[in-house]
Amino acid sequence: MKKSPIIVVSLLLLLVFFGSSSSGVGTEARIGLQAPNFAVSNGEVTAQLQNCRGRYVVVTFWSSVDPESRMANIVHDRVAAGNARLAHIAVNYDSSEGVYRELVKLDSLDGDTQFYGNTIQGRALLAAWHQETGYSSFLVDPQGRIVAKNPTEAMLKRI
Repeated sequence: MKKSPIIVVSLLLLLVFFGSSSSGVGTEARIGLQAPNFAVSNGEVTAQLQNCRGRYVVVTFWSSVDPESRMANIVHDRVAAGNARLAHIAVNYDSSEGVYRELVKLDSLDGDTQFYGNTIQGRALLAAWHQETGYSSFLVDPQGRIVAKNPTEAMLKRI
């Protein structure tokens, strides 16, 4: 009789473990997992992570109220601009789209890689990439797996 609960719990744990890891579809952003797919648009350009397969992609979440993420975005933008093997998708979460647009100009960012994310869809993107406690960046490899969190300029230049 005592073996039945142990067997049931063991089977449930196996189901949870294999059910979540065998799908290969990322529902959370962690190093080693498939990156959660998403699409963002800025009115002129739509970027979809899945369409960047075959290239490295640095995904940057940033805001002007988080200076570290803003500086990382500037660095990522510059490094990606000079590297055909590296794509950049940056999503901004300032409270005002007007502020965001001015920052893109002020920081001389590539407008085709910058997207405003303070929308319902954008907030869902934050949740999928676990950005609840601050903004981070992720490096995604050509197969769509996350290989680094907050990649450095030196790391990106080696691509």
